[in-house]
Amino acid sequence: MNRLLGPVVDLVLIVMLSACHHRLAPPGDDASELAAWRAEVGPPVIFAAAAGDVTAPITQLIVVSWNVHVGGGRVVELVEWLRRRAAAGGLNAGFVLLLQEAYRAGGEIPPHTPGARVPGTIRPVRPALDVTALGRYLRMSVAYFPSMRNGEGNPGAAGDDREDRGSAILSTDPMTDVEGIELPFGKQRRVAVAATITPRGALPALRVIAAHLDTISQGQRRQADDLARRITELRTSRPSLPLIVGVDANAFFGTRDAVFKRLQTAVQLAPNCDTRSTAAFGRRLDFVFSTLDSSHIRSCETLPEKYGSDHRPIVVTMASAVLDELP
Repeated sequence: MNRLLGPVVDLVLIVMLSACHHRLAPPGDDASELAAWRAEVGPPVIFAAAAGDVTAPITQLIVVSWNVHVGGGRVVELVEWLRRRAAAGGLNAGFVLLLQEAYRAGGEIPPHTPGARVPGTIRPVRPALDVTALGRYLRMSVAYFPSMRNGEGNPGAAGDDREDRGSAILSTDPMTDVEGIELPFGKQRRVAVAATITPRGALPALRVIAAHLDTISQGQRRQADDLARRITELRTSRPSLPLIVGVDANAFFGTRDAVFKRLQTAVQLAPNCDTRSTAAFGRRLDFVFSTLDSSHIRSCETLPEKYGSDHRPIVVTMASAVLDELP
């Protein structure tokens, strides 16, 4: 991992790694299945942006939750558009990206074990920036935890065609207390990612979570119940810490879906969010939940453009003057 980073960030990287946790799913009937899927992916990617990239105070914080379709989503284009939009209003925006179906490529991923069951390859666009290259290009800190391998890869290659995919948090602002949360096994292995973001300036810290649930109802509901339990534990232990959760819940029936309702037992849907579809066939599969109320979240919009993904991004906007009033 260090070969990807300059010496300027080595010390910060060590600090982030020392604060990193990976909570595995509790032992159960699916323990061996989880272990087999775990063996097919590489280690987490965790690194900090160079110190010079995170010095200027921000006047607006933008949180984006988005399934980026394993390289299909044009993340750079979206961030640059949002940055221009903020600048047109005289605002210096900081960004937190809660990404589902991010991917990582390269030799850090182990060779495929013959006979091991892995999901098929999803590669809508190549070449494309993987999560490490994306973070470096955007000058953002990165926390990526792979959930599963992205196809077998060529066993005779040097590793360049090996890929895994999972959830990630990218941030222009300092990120600490990184945690990977392995959810119960369903159709596939799923790992959520959590981190604390401390916006530049006098703004309070926020806890953020990026998660992606199964497409099969039984697995979805087990994972939603477990994620809800862990969110409840966090809120109990850190009641004053604001929370934002971006999740591709694969909730086929939107806000009427049992999976959505399970998550809402732990944290409410973010205020001021529209209800437009985020995926094909008019379905709203993606949601942002938050402990912040309508006085803190200025807007929560589903963008009309997919930017090359098969899901539309959800963009939550907060202004520093509002955040500064938080306890």
